[in-house]
Amino acid sequence: MTSTVVPFMSDELIVSQPFTGYCLEEVIGKSQNGAVYKARDDRFGRTAALKCMRISSTAAKEVAETFFAEAKQFAKVKHPQIARGIDVGKVGQLYYLAYEFTRGETVKARLERLERKRFTERTALTIVLSVADALNILFRANLTHRRIHPRHILCTDTKNVQLLESGFAYEISEESNKSLLQGMIHYISPERIQMREDADIRSDLYALGCVWYEMVSGSPPFSGSNELEILMQKHLEAMPDDLQEKKISAATSVLINWLLEKDRDRRPRTPAAFLNKLQQHPLLDADTEPMVTDPNADLLAGLDEPDADDESNEY
Repeated sequence: MTSTVVPFMSDELIVSQPFTGYCLEEVIGKSQNGAVYKARDDRFGRTAALKCMRISSTAAKEVAETFFAEAKQFAKVKHPQIARGIDVGKVGQLYYLAYEFTRGETVKARLERLERKRFTERTALTIVLSVADALNILFRANLTHRRIHPRHILCTDTKNVQLLESGFAYEISEESNKSLLQGMIHYISPERIQMREDADIRSDLYALGCVWYEMVSGSPPFSGSNELEILMQKHLEAMPDDLQEKKISAATSVLINWLLEKDRDRRPRTPAAFLNKLQQHPLLDADTEPMVTDPNADLLAGLDEPDADDESNEY
């Protein structure tokens, strides 16, 4: 079956091509150069998330090769905390990746609907543990995510945490990199701003530090301006506000600052190294339930309830 596509995406792009095999139902996300559909896969009778992206003609060949190669690699990764790719293709000038659809709410959406725009330290720690665990799986498969962002972390209806949109970052040219920066500027590492070709998993860990900072404080570590150049400079040179002044524990503050080191050699070398320290956090005492690796674990039980001993950080 071929779907009929209604206009969507960004203000600059309207999609009118049909996607063979998929019936597009609704837009569930947008970005600088594309969007994500909830779609019905008529061939296999399943629901999928269909990520579509536009590639500039000047970078098309190189991007296409990277896109399809990475899609195949990510499809091999099977882990409950990573959305698995199930199909990849090209329609007209659009490239798409279909991955498993999971019901839930992104961290971004959940933060936005909270009056204080932040989680308790315990809730944020639970989410960070899960994302770090997922990054460790990717690292062991010689992959990086490159799109760590609150809208790419899903709190599922089954109380798990799932990492979305792996590999959708193609820094092929200065133009494409600037487009990417506009969507990721609050969560992007210094080396990626500098367009270093050797950026690695430590960039993902830096981005996770930015997300963690926002989850406990209510805003990213560098904000207050919408000017791209100003925010880029802050990532390169500025220090974020002291979290302990925001009544965040020293244990959490130290770990976040470790992730946010400007010099990547001063950050955790691997997700496993970070997890080793993270699992020593005082909030993870003997009474704490396991939070990672178990696909059946109720990772976010009590998510909407504040910690009894943390009224200053409740939501």
